[in-house]
Amino acid sequence: MTLLARVSGHSFATVFLMLVAQKGCCMRIGPCALPTRLCPTLYASVDVDLEAQLLSTVGTLTQLRSLHLNEFPVSGSPDAVRPHATCLAHLGALTALTSLHLQMSAFYIPAGDSWRRQQEDRADDFEAWEEVRKVQRTSLLSALRAMPQLQHLECSKLLLRPSEVASLAALTSLEIGELQLPWQPLAEGVAVAFDAWPLPPQLRQLTLPDGVSPSALAALQPPLNHTVFDVPCIRFGMFDVSPDCRVLPKAAQDFGQAVGLLAHCASSSGRRYLLVDADFSDEGPMEPPEGWAQGHAGWIKELAVLDQQLEGLTMHGIRLRVGDIACVVSTLPGLRVSAPQTTY
Repeated sequence: MTLLARVSGHSFATVFLMLVAQKGCCMRIGPCALPTRLCPTLYASVDVDLEAQLLSTVGTLTQLRSLHLNEFPVSGSPDAVRPHATCLAHLGALTALTSLHLQMSAFYIPAGDSWRRQQEDRADDFEAWEEVRKVQRTSLLSALRAMPQLQHLECSKLLLRPSEVASLAALTSLEIGELQLPWQPLAEGVAVAFDAWPLPPQLRQLTLPDGVSPSALAALQPPLNHTVFDVPCIRFGMFDVSPDCRVLPKAAQDFGQAVGLLAHCASSSGRRYLLVDADFSDEGPMEPPEGWAQGHAGWIKELAVLDQQLEGLTMHGIRLRVGDIACVVSTLPGLRVSAPQTTY
């Protein structure tokens, strides 16, 4: 079967396209003659088996302004995705694109290092998925850098490094799964210091639905004009703790800068909920820095800058004691607090 799109005699502002590969049916997406000056927006949902064909064809629509691509979830092994991992490079031909929304199966990594530990226990599968993600990221980044007019990027499960975000200079809104810290070797008990990372100069909205580490958030430099940060979670990670699962003093300092940035870049639309999470270690709940008599209260008190913005607070994976809880109550009066893991 060959799919041909020939609608040159009609005017469409938006086209919706859904392609599902049927078992035993050989489908080929043929030459596409969509009148792109009359069809600036394309929504497409596609099986991974047809993705390369679709993107090759979409890559010919060089005047496309907005693309929404949803890949149906992939079941089974990463072998189903690997043959198509480079196909995102076809998007690089869409140099007029201003808005891109992607949901790609291989990008999906549930938040939290506990999932990563489970996958590492199944090393073969984990390494295979990491290989696919690396190829897809490289292909997509190559395409994004060829889109000088791209203003809106939404790929809620994509991991980008801050330097990669900064290179997308025209962005005004960005939603990605995680800001990925550059890998650096860790010295035992010593926090890694990161450079400051400027955000694109026109960025007005940054959304990180899966959260961000205090180290990464503290290092961001928003543009001078107001940028709204939609960050529902601050997630302590491997750069923020010692091998015995204690907060490093540098990470505690970064937490203060991170919540200060959230306060400065808050939306005016109302109060928010915040999750402070440390679910990353088999060693148990996160302990306060070594030698800190005040315990976790030494960094929890930094939440005071959010007093007028927070409606709810959840602290997960953190060993809270009486003094820590008292600090939360005094720092954020009237707040609803959830502390699933508490030790007295």
